[in-house]
Amino acid sequence: MKDLNKILISSENKLLSEYLEVSLLDSIKINQAIFWLLDESEKNNFRIYKTHLLKFFSILELIFAQEYRNSFTKQQYVALENGPIPGKLKELIEEVQLNQLTNIEFIDSLAFKARKLEKGTEVIKNEEFVQSLEFLSEKDLEAMNKALKLILELKTVEKLSEFTHKSKSYYHYYGLAKKEGKNSYPMDFSIDLSKARE
Repeated sequence: MKDLNKILISSENKLLSEYLEVSLLDSIKINQAIFWLLDESEKNNFRIYKTHLLKFFSILELIFAQEYRNSFTKQQYVALENGPIPGKLKELIEEVQLNQLTNIEFIDSLAFKARKLEKGTEVIKNEEFVQSLEFLSEKDLEAMNKALKLILELKTVEKLSEFTHKSKSYYHYYGLAKKEGKNSYPMDFSIDLSKARE
């Protein structure tokens, strides 16, 4: 239990929590889920790009809303033309890729690294990250496996984007964006959650 307490109180996890604007526990779950995805993708010889990673979390939220009547984490999502994405996580990946973060301990505590390739920003495992799944429940892992299966089957980011358009919440919030003449709109998956109860 001491190790878990160390994880919880580490200043790097607090920085991640502040950056992503989520609870400390949610930030740890997000970091662990990222490492899990990158590790599993590597085993399947599948290259993960930024959009794959962002869609992974959108799919997780959709699964949690529709199947479990809950959310995976309380990340803030944004409805864009190509579907919903976690906005702050997108910013973090871009800052990592551009080497814009200055706190080395914080950078080393992240589960991923990002590098610009011809096809886009590839996201790879940070080998310095201490792998741990203690904060992920059986339900989390079950949903993560479903999301990974979809990513491996659909392969392209275009097909993944199409899949995430199935969210009723996305249609509602992106509809509001269009109505107001905007390119994006803050969103959550609450409409999918309420539809799951019907």
